[in-house]
Amino acid sequence: MEKRNHYTAEFKAKVVLELLGEESTLNQVAAKYQLNPQMLSKWKSDFVKNAAVVFEQNKDKTEKLKKEMEEKEARYQQIIGQQSYEIHWLKKNLALSSTVEVRKSMAEPGNYRINLSRQAYLLSVNRTSLYRQPPTTTWSQNDLNDMRLIDEIYTACPFYGYRRITAEMQLRGRQINRKRVRRLMRVMGIQGICPGPNLSKRLHAQYIHPYLLRGLNVDHPDQVWAVDITYIRLRHGFIVFIRHH
Repeated sequence: MEKRNHYTAEFKAKVVLELLGEESTLNQVAAKYQLNPQMLSKWKSDFVKNAAVVFEQNKDKTEKLKKEMEEKEARYQQIIGQQSYEIHWLKKNLALSSTVEVRKSMAEPGNYRINLSRQAYLLSVNRTSLYRQPPTTTWSQNDLNDMRLIDEIYTACPFYGYRRITAEMQLRGRQINRKRVRRLMRVMGIQGICPGPNLSKRLHAQYIHPYLLRGLNVDHPDQVWAVDITYIRLRHGFIVFIRHH
């Protein structure tokens, strides 16, 4: 008994597609693959009849995939909504339970996954406060030497402004510009004494403190005291002289 051949679906589809290409006749394709022409004709007929099933299956797959994507999107939307609510809740309670300085200390400038702008929003702080660096309170020896020389010149000539003090320091061999002198004088809280505009005009909106001794009869010792405070700079420091009488 002759053994019956079994052909795979891929092989059948390949042969039928070649036949439908109309480049070869039925007999030529059958001879090429050593097939029975009647069997090849049946394959072609079955393929044409079931062609609509392929599109229906693709349609079903598309609908199924679309439904899965919609369900997945709905789950993601639910997760995002829950996270947004939790972030809002956390921000509100964090702002109520901690000070601004504490929240600013929680910022991480080196965190590259969450930039400082986003961290400022999450911590409920001003974004510029995270970028601003606190002013330095340490002074170099060069700064201290300059301020000491400025103090010497200002003590001798308190009517000198920063330009004249700069010129005096340069005459003493100190290479310095007037912008630096002006900045250091502002730090020291000193400025040249000179007449100002309209000093004799009183500001009427300003409160005038009453003279407490007016009408007081001073008739015994230690009833009224007056205090004088004098700042005296020495070679290696300074003293404050306080005298009362």
